[in-house]
Amino acid sequence: NVDLVCVPVCCRDNVDLRTMQGILNDGWNALARYYLNNFCDGTKQDAIDLLQGHYIVSVSRDIAPPSQNAGLEAMASFPLALSLVLTGLFFATLSLRQVRYDLKHLLFSFIWASLSVALAAFVRAKGRLFCNRPRLHKPQR
Repeated sequence: NVDLVCVPVCCRDNVDLRTMQGILNDGWNALARYYLNNFCDGTKQDAIDLLQGHYIVSVSRDIAPPSQNAGLEAMASFPLALSLVLTGLFFATLSLRQVRYDLKHLLFSFIWASLSVALAAFVRAKGRLFCNRPRLHKPQR
């Protein structure tokens, strides 16, 4: 995969000369690989499966491809959910700073924090929906 080639390999520095910067770089590279594997590569893997013949398009199959199902699975996006949670926490922090001027900001802060926690709990409970996994070819186990 081209994206994974662009992410440097972990543990590039000499094992005897392990530095804190090398450990931090390895951690960053591991996080980048995890993100790319779980949230960006599903559609690309579907395209590779089509080109290699692992999935054969047939008239007898459903008219709509499985990746275009209606509902939550079609809209679920981890980067969007993460940005909404962080935005909610940001607004909660801004409201907390305004509490000394007006007490209603405490209520606003509680509402923003509750929305952020509820959305984070939903993403945690329905985590498989937010992964961009291949949807065409199901490998046999």
